[in-house]
Amino acid sequence: MVLDEPGEILDTPLQKKFQNVAIESSMNQSEKLTAARCVGIVRTMNELQILSKSDLQEILTFSRTRADKSDPFAEWSASWRQESLEHYLQIGWSMVRRESGTGRILGYILAQPFLFLRRQTQSVWIEHIEGETEAIVTELLETIIGVSREKHMQRVLIGIDANRIDLGLGEVIRERKGRMIEDDILEFPTTKS
Repeated sequence: MVLDEPGEILDTPLQKKFQNVAIESSMNQSEKLTAARCVGIVRTMNELQILSKSDLQEILTFSRTRADKSDPFAEWSASWRQESLEHYLQIGWSMVRRESGTGRILGYILAQPFLFLRRQTQSVWIEHIEGETEAIVTELLETIIGVSREKHMQRVLIGIDANRIDLGLGEVIRERKGRMIEDDILEFPTTKS
């Protein structure tokens, strides 16, 4: 990961928050990784955007090109089908990662907040996460977890399909203390409770 150059001007509030993050030799590996991610998120913040209804066709095209071509009905039950997107894109919790310069979609995440589940007042459900690389999927998940913590949500939940390939989330699961609460639901705490 390329870190910000010394003296680079950081002008957004989130960038200013992390401008003093430095990778120091005295940090343990976990602290170094967290600091590097903070700086990396600052560097790429302009390419992370909240999805809106106007992004619907672009998201459909992105997922359709990546869908299983051997199943002509794959979209009918996909979490990214049009009806699902119409719902998630109006809520304001779904994000897209775009390539700088071109604006091409590299990945996205569909999420929504909900109330009163498993004795938690506020949680976030991730319906779908998709990216061209494991690093993009990890970045999107880390961002939703971070925003959820900042907004005082208590848990982030994501459905895990055992039949699908690994999304490369092993490191995030270990770092964020993710745990399976059902056979197919992974939970990340975002508070100290």
